[in-house]
Amino acid sequence: MRCFFAFVGGFISLWVTGTVFGISAGIGFIILLGIVSIDSILLITLMKEYFLQTRNIGLSIGKAVRRRIRPVLMIALMGSFGLLPAALSNGMGAEVQKSFAIMIVGGIPVCMILSFTVLPQIFYLAYRKDKLLINR
Repeated sequence: MRCFFAFVGGFISLWVTGTVFGISAGIGFIILLGIVSIDSILLITLMKEYFLQTRNIGLSIGKAVRRRIRPVLMIALMGSFGLLPAALSNGMGAEVQKSFAIMIVGGIPVCMILSFTVLPQIFYLAYRKDKLLINR
């Protein structure tokens, strides 16, 4: 699932800017996949921890999202703003770094939004069965 978030975010940003996917964009995709994987693993781990404590799936998802939104937002802003000059560059050598930077600058915010909207829904669907078994 995390790979799908990185795929959607990165390739939408390449499509919007009209940039061709190449080796440097592939390297940017790998970096983007790593960032999204770390954020998603931490969010899912926190959801599981709260679920085991409270046995309330809605409360555990809400607490985990509220606790992780600030660190993930800071990672997204740092990565996006840090590579923004490279994504906007047009000078000599820009054709190599531009697709790399566009993949990361456009992909991180989209992945962050999908991680906090779609991932909790998938977690809910996966652990809903456990909730039904616990209440019996």
